[in-house]
Amino acid sequence: MATPARGQLLLKIIDASGEGKDKGNLWESNFSQGFVKVEIRGGSRTVKAQSTQKRVEGTALRWDEDLSLNVLEDAKELRLMLCRERKSQSTGKISAVVMAACGIYVREILENVPIDKHFELFKPQSGAAGGSIHIHAEYRLSETPENGHHNYGGLATVPSGYISDEVGSPATPAGTSRTRFADSEPVHESEAEGVGAEAGAGAGAGAGSGADTNGEGGGRRKGRFPFKLLLLAGLASAAGFAAKAAAQKR
Repeated sequence: MATPARGQLLLKIIDASGEGKDKGNLWESNFSQGFVKVEIRGGSRTVKAQSTQKRVEGTALRWDEDLSLNVLEDAKELRLMLCRERKSQSTGKISAVVMAACGIYVREILENVPIDKHFELFKPQSGAAGGSIHIHAEYRLSETPENGHHNYGGLATVPSGYISDEVGSPATPAGTSRTRFADSEPVHESEAEGVGAEAGAGAGAGAGSGADTNGEGGGRRKGRFPFKLLLLAGLASAAGFAAKAAAQKR
């Protein structure tokens, strides 16, 4: 029997940039077309979605594409992977090569939706800088007797003044989160299965970010938005999210 979804993570993949701090291109010269693979890991199975393929223009890719992923019980990690296609010369089979990626705690996304934010990407193997990706995220609980009809998060975007702790230097645009995903050389999709969980040793500490998110209309709290490196499992179950949402229900 399939595990029922606790809710849906609504993602808009906006764009990605390969521009480095020195304004150079962090992507490989043969990277001409790309797409984004999205996974939510934890729980009974991995939930997957994928954007369409777009052509690289200079050092940028743009999608403005909406994706929806079910959030299952005990979902822990949201993984965003910037990929290109590779065709096998021997078999002609097309596979995905992960160029750069990042991992984010699902719990911290759900506690802070809606978000509109840039996340730093890192190349597999070496953990070198791999550009950034811009997403918008919202979350909606499934309509069940337990969950009611509550939406976890509204439809507004994060205020423009939202800046993470490690943001604000000339090299890092405001709104960029330095969430790390280690492990650099492009890797085949099958070789990238364990990267998020194994990205601990050489990656360093994950980023924390804080901002006053009270807009002109009020209603949003002051607080920290700590996007951290995904080192270990052990987050609270998604049932906690539903309980928190139910407590907030008017």
